[in-house]
Order: sequence, then structure tokens, then C-alpha cells
Amino acid sequence: MAYSLAIKEAIEQYLTNDEWNYEFDEEREFIRCGINLRNRLKECRIIVDIDETKYLSLALINLNCDEEHRAELSKFLTMVNYGLLIGNFEMDFNDGEVRYKIATNCKDCIPSQAVIEDSLMIPAVMFEQFGDAILDVMFGVKSAEEAYESTQDDE
Repeated sequence: MAYSLAIKEAIEQYLTNDEWNYEFDEEREFIRCGINLRNRLKECRIIVDIDETKYLSLALINLNCDEEHRAELSKFLTMVNYGLLIGNFEMDFNDGEVRYKIATNCKDCIPSQAVIEDSLMIPAVMFEQFGDAILDVMFGVKSAEEAYESTQDDE
């Protein structure tokens, strides 16, 4: 066991208290769950990868960007990431996977329920806020600049 049982239990307590459906993959040492979104993405998967002193919250969507649009999507994600305080979008250029990532340092502490909530909800909120624009760039409907501008009109 290369993960902190106390961190795992704190995260599971939050998920149980908030009535999430989740499962713990003992072999890979991560928690898997999902959340519904109010945009064209409809949902995202959340993986919580726990180790001894931190955990990583990853929100992933069920679509990968085609190679022809990866450079433009990368540009869009860079525009969105600029100035973010907590977490970031990233894309795997090998397969076009897009995800939002937050790392939570738990060295010498157990995260509070509020910290756990932020680490799980912020990635989902980011996909909710930017999901439609990501799809527009992913499918060549809008340029990075056009998609980014469309997200700024919503604020």
C-alpha cells in the first residue's frame, strides 16, 4: 500500500456525506467517480490518485481531440490557464486527451472536507464553464481566440 489510508478515508467521507457514487480501485490506488455537467459535454469522470503525502484530482472528458485540431486546442487551453489560481487544463499531444488537474499537498496533514470539496468540484466547474468552447475548438467550429472570447461574454 503506497497511499495514505487517512487521506483516502477523508476523501471517502466527503464523497459519502455528499452522496456521490464512487469506487476505489485497490490495484491502481485511486478513487473513480463522475459528475453531470450542464453543457454539451454532459459529464466528466473524476479520478482521485492518492499517494502518501498528496493526492491528484483529475477530471477527464469522454472525447479526445483529433490531431488536426490539437495545436488550436492547446492554444485555447493556454489562454484559459493564464491566471488560474487553482489547477490547470492540459492535453496529451499523443492522443488528444483533455483533462483538468489539481494537486493537493497533504504532507503532515489530512485535508479538510472543504479542501476535498474544492479539489473535486473545481475541475468539474471548469469543464462546465469551458466545455462548450473546448468542443467548438476540438471540432474546428471556432478558433482558439473565438472560443476564448465566447467564454468571456458569459462572465
